[in-house]
Amino acid sequence: MAQTGDPTPAPPGQPEFSRRVPVGRIGTLALDMTVEARAEECRAIAARLGVPSVGALRCVYRVAAAHRRGHFTAHGLLDARVRRVCVVTLEHFTETVAESFEIRFVPEHQIGEDISAEDPDSVDEVPYDGEALDLGEEAVAQLALMLAPYPRKDGARHDVGVDVVPAGEDAETEEETSETRPSPFAALAKLRDKMQ
Repeated sequence: MAQTGDPTPAPPGQPEFSRRVPVGRIGTLALDMTVEARAEECRAIAARLGVPSVGALRCVYRVAAAHRRGHFTAHGLLDARVRRVCVVTLEHFTETVAESFEIRFVPEHQIGEDISAEDPDSVDEVPYDGEALDLGEEAVAQLALMLAPYPRKDGARHDVGVDVVPAGEDAETEEETSETRPSPFAALAKLRDKMQ
């Protein structure tokens, strides 16, 4: 069952981009749903993430009931355009995100019960209140994980403060260093002679 639009917009005091889907709507068949942030929600998301702006945020979900009662598996395909500040040049540029993810919604009181500490590939669990899954809030959380931690504009280079050794001088420098720097074993030998 495919649906597009806004399940339940966020009431005052809720997350910046909240789209709550009651679990009763999912049933035994998978639910396909697309959530997309409005302009004012994009501005709020940008403030939350600490970026200049969010041009677009859209996520296509397929949500299905898992084997355990009250658990739901969600596959998402997220697309976003985010303005970033280059860590090298401090220029603004657009980072485009297009990635997929998989999560499992679990009632809050059951969170962590099925995760094996030795399995780093286990699906991430997301707690919910037992009544509705917030697909919008999870899209923002996934976007935060997907953004580059050190954004760099294409072609940006570090040209300031980098020491460059001319070709052919590496070996000579290493030889001079090895000749002038005293051996740590020689220092130990001198200390041993003094103690005798």
